[in-house]
Amino acid sequence: MTKEKIKYVFMGFGFLDFLGFYFTYENVLNMFLTGLWVDLNMSGATHTIFTIITTLNSILVVSLILSGLLCIFYPTISFFIYYFQFPLRLIFFTMTFGFILHLPGLQVDSWAYKFILAFVIGLEVFRLIFTLKTKKKYFSATEAASP
Repeated sequence: MTKEKIKYVFMGFGFLDFLGFYFTYENVLNMFLTGLWVDLNMSGATHTIFTIITTLNSILVVSLILSGLLCIFYPTISFFIYYFQFPLRLIFFTMTFGFILHLPGLQVDSWAYKFILAFVIGLEVFRLIFTLKTKKKYFSATEAASP
């Protein structure tokens, strides 16, 4: 694959990140609003843990917009954003191909959902490996970020 074609692949990843934002921003907004309620009614360790989880998830979802833009226009910089996002994507199930889990008629407790979930996680791991190999092969550490 040529470097020019690789850029198109990363443009696709960028659009998929926008799609991931679309499917997750409402959940994060609800968590944030719930967090305001928790701030008023809870204290101690439970409050702290909930605040940390809400903050990390919010950072991840907002970073999907940044990641999408960088994948499209500056793939070299987007690598580093993705490396930061990867563990959070697995923790919060905000995957690049996670939109597949929102197919109509797919029941969460069905074997098909579990199979598709494993497939989506596998695709996310594939994206990580693809990103690592692509960065090493096509984008040198000294290359300036250029569109």
